[in-house]
Amino acid sequence: MSRASLRRQLAAGVMLVQAVLMTAFVAHAVWRQQASLRETEARHVHQLATRAALHIAPELARGDRAGIEADARDLIDDAGLVALQIVDGHGRVVWQRGGTPPTTSVPLRSEGRDIGALRVAPDPVPIACALRDTVRDGLLFALVAVALGALLAIALAHMVTRRLYRLLDVADAVREGRHDVRALPSRVHEVGRLVDSFNAMLDALAERKQALARINEELERRVEERTAEMAENAANHRAILEQANDAFIMLDEDGRVVEWNRAARTIFGWSRSQAYGRLFSEMLLAEAHREAFDADLRRFLATGETQWIGRRVEMQALTRDGREIPAEVSMRSRWRGERRYFDAFLRDITERKQLEVSLAMQALHDALTGLPNRRLLLESLPRAMQRADRNGTALGVYFIDLDGFKQVNDTYGHDAGDDLLREFACRIRDSVRAVDMVARLAGDEFVVVAEAFAEPMPNADIVADKLLRVAETPYVIGGAPRRMSSSVGVAVYLPRSGIDANALLARADQAMYASKRSGKGRATVWEPGLAPVAAH
Repeated sequence: MSRASLRRQLAAGVMLVQAVLMTAFVAHAVWRQQASLRETEARHVHQLATRAALHIAPELARGDRAGIEADARDLIDDAGLVALQIVDGHGRVVWQRGGTPPTTSVPLRSEGRDIGALRVAPDPVPIACALRDTVRDGLLFALVAVALGALLAIALAHMVTRRLYRLLDVADAVREGRHDVRALPSRVHEVGRLVDSFNAMLDALAERKQALARINEELERRVEERTAEMAENAANHRAILEQANDAFIMLDEDGRVVEWNRAARTIFGWSRSQAYGRLFSEMLLAEAHREAFDADLRRFLATGETQWIGRRVEMQALTRDGREIPAEVSMRSRWRGERRYFDAFLRDITERKQLEVSLAMQALHDALTGLPNRRLLLESLPRAMQRADRNGTALGVYFIDLDGFKQVNDTYGHDAGDDLLREFACRIRDSVRAVDMVARLAGDEFVVVAEAFAEPMPNADIVADKLLRVAETPYVIGGAPRRMSSSVGVAVYLPRSGIDANALLARADQAMYASKRSGKGRATVWEPGLAPVAAH
């Protein structure tokens, strides 16, 4: 709203109120004047008619029409009547002048009784003229009063709004940024209170602005420090990830690669630009794991259930050249803004798996010869016996002891003894079938498990003869050939015979010692009644 508009509205409001009041005043004055004039006229006409009735009544009683007419004309002239009517006691018109209906009636009495009535109607023109003059004078007075009131209203509006406009000037200046401007005090009580409150508000706003400025400066400083710290942490984090030995791969919700560190490039052979945007499962997982991973990712996004995320999972990873390598995957889910991402750490566990295989080999194989040891033999023999039960075939257990080994060991040393054992183990391995098991129990004791004997005894004898010839072929010991021999004990297992692995192995051991007692270099098949083996 403009300043002129405010002043006009104030002045117009005062003028309108004054005009309404003056109009009401003039209207009321005219109404009262009209009532007064009519009352005065009616009273005057009634008085004249009453006096005239005193003269007309006797004349009406005598029937003097000339006298009645003369008195009636005098009354019309004196009272300024526009109509006069004289009626007798029966309501008959005796004399009449003018057509205007009478407004005043005076009874005509003679000798104490009514003999008729005098009815008159005064002329309205004088009253109308008087009222017109009254209205003209009232309107003129009202116009003068309204004009004076308008001048007073304009002056009053200017006086009132001038102090308000000063406040508006200060408000405009503050809005433009001049926060040091204040309104001048006013001697008008209400305006002065408004000015004081306005200035107090400006002071409070200035103090608050200064406080906010200090807070903003502190916040900006902290934000700058925090931003620098976060940037440094992000750089450190990226540097750590780049130097990490494990592959770091970030995935979006669709399972596509959005981050790829140096180790990932080294392990899998894909550069960062080549890996970006590709599906993790198609690029890095062996075919056996792809469907399971994609289904697990969809299930996690839908229900939160997972078998991959938040766990360590071993699987076969795929390199760029198509090789499958064992890998350990550790994944976690996190939010960045309004989007979910997955951090995947992949470790190439090829060496670990090789070490596990090596440790398993060491735990289950003889270190000198590489043959299965006693532990693996005792684990494998029951399974071989179960296969014999299922297939309805026999198997043979051959307990072999190298004769004269202690003498070689004492004469030529442990190295020569170890070479002899390794050579003897190789010959045994070569003399039997690939499906047969050859194990070293300890020292110079070996065991062969030969499966699938259709004819137990003939087949057992054939294998025993092969094993005896293994030892008889000369060995080079100490630079010279030397003939050796072995003692072999044979125990045959028949399907569903009810014997366990330990008892079967003990029978073969018992038969081997029977061969030694018989002169060595021979094979003995266990049979009931064979002398037991002494503790050794």
